[in-house]
Amino acid sequence: MASSGVRLCQIHELLDAIFDYVQPSTLPLSGGKFEAEDECTRKELRSSLLSAAQASRTLSEHALDVLWRGLDDLAPLVSLLFPLRPFFVNKDAALLHSSLIDEQWQRFKTYAQRVRTLRADYGGCFNPLIWAFILCRCRTEPLLPNLRVISVLPINMSSLTTLVMVPTTLRCLYFGTDSAVDDNEYKPISGFLRDIGKRAPGLEALTLHRNPDFEPIRPESLFALKCFQCLNSIDLENSVFDLEMLRWAAGLKTLHTLRVAIEIRVKDDSDYSRDGKLFLPGAFRKLRHLSLHGTRSDILKFTSNIRLPPFLSLSLDASEQNSPQYLATLVSACVGAFTRNPGVQQLEEFALADTHARWRDEDSLLKIAAPLLSCRTLKKVSFLFTGFPSIKDEDLTRMARSWPELTSFRASRNMTPWFLYTQGDLPTIASLGAFAEYCPKLAELSLADIDLRDNPPVCNMRFDNHPLRSLQAAFRTSRNASEHSHYAAEVIDRLFPSVTVHLPPNQPTSFFDRPIEDDDDFEELFGVVKRHVEALQRVRRQREVS
Repeated sequence: MASSGVRLCQIHELLDAIFDYVQPSTLPLSGGKFEAEDECTRKELRSSLLSAAQASRTLSEHALDVLWRGLDDLAPLVSLLFPLRPFFVNKDAALLHSSLIDEQWQRFKTYAQRVRTLRADYGGCFNPLIWAFILCRCRTEPLLPNLRVISVLPINMSSLTTLVMVPTTLRCLYFGTDSAVDDNEYKPISGFLRDIGKRAPGLEALTLHRNPDFEPIRPESLFALKCFQCLNSIDLENSVFDLEMLRWAAGLKTLHTLRVAIEIRVKDDSDYSRDGKLFLPGAFRKLRHLSLHGTRSDILKFTSNIRLPPFLSLSLDASEQNSPQYLATLVSACVGAFTRNPGVQQLEEFALADTHARWRDEDSLLKIAAPLLSCRTLKKVSFLFTGFPSIKDEDLTRMARSWPELTSFRASRNMTPWFLYTQGDLPTIASLGAFAEYCPKLAELSLADIDLRDNPPVCNMRFDNHPLRSLQAAFRTSRNASEHSHYAAEVIDRLFPSVTVHLPPNQPTSFFDRPIEDDDDFEELFGVVKRHVEALQRVRRQREVS
């Protein structure tokens, strides 16, 4: 009896642990086959658990709540309406639902009340006739009355569908566009936002995915956002805020996250306040995570007209090519508040993106990153360029020494260029040793290129059991490829025994002023290094077992 009591007491914790395990990963996939297969397995496990909860009468109410609180889609709910099935008469589809009784519909609604999170397409897994029938039965009542998070909601939803899918309890909404559909077929986004605002005025987090191949959403289409006064997170991809929309965002008392493109056009002196600023005192005082896309002048205009709060993360995406001097000025202006005010909470994440492809020989990544070296609390640093300036081992060593709390460092290409001008100095395998020595918490490391032609002696490197989990790197060499790949694999394995090696995205196929290996050569050299690393890891595990 005592053991039964223990089991009953622990079932809640056990179910919570099981559900948390099969939840979709919140981290972006790092680009590997394993991650995709693992997510597919987790989805199958979620479906199996839902089926078990539906069939078993012994599961407690808590178990049902745990297993039904998050759905990948509405298919498990629709499966409860098993008498519904489409049939065809003279090639015209119809819906047979005469056998559906009220008790079955009530059971459907009972399970629907348990759902708190919906992650995928609302009706893509079953016949649209069934979806139409559900809408008719719901009328104006919400389908999921206690829903708090919708992960995917298409913009072109009808008003009726919006009313059914958006309850007053909604607090987090992710919506987006489908690249396969023409822009003209979408319901105007302003009307869509107004419908959402009427139904869920207490929305706290709003995220928009806008296909980058489409034209940006202009500020006029976003004015309806003003009906939301409780937003604490605004994440709008490929959408533009003008000065009016920025001033509205500045007045949100709880706003802590802002990601948007900006275009600031000052008409006359009346746009400035008495103190000569574009924003009132106290604007964005709660802001902690800021991501801006725009021209260098617009970004500087924004940051110079507010009193920078103690940011935790700052991301800058310059929409035009900038020289290293301009980029360094931009970085210095945006993070200068942290070095001048050591008492405020320090910056933890920084990202910089630019499309510059041709650099001078004297240009270096260190010149751009120099203003950040005093921010010793940085945990995540990212530089995403089309082409990279010179990156020396001593430069990366200095960065690693300056950021001892680093957990993620990326120096990767943000797009695949048609060609690149010859890059200056490339880091060697020795740079990995610097990160291993000075950044003991580093879990993710990404370098666009590592030169294997000039390798330091192994005896000069310090080897540790470092916890690095992911290494993205492309390897360059012109001779003795086999010898260099073996050496690189040995160093990587000895420095990072648990690492998984990936090829960075957006690899160039040629440089402008000299031919280099083609894609097959790049991938072949990377494949050799990866296979050697995996072989060394297998041998070590076998020794540990024996």
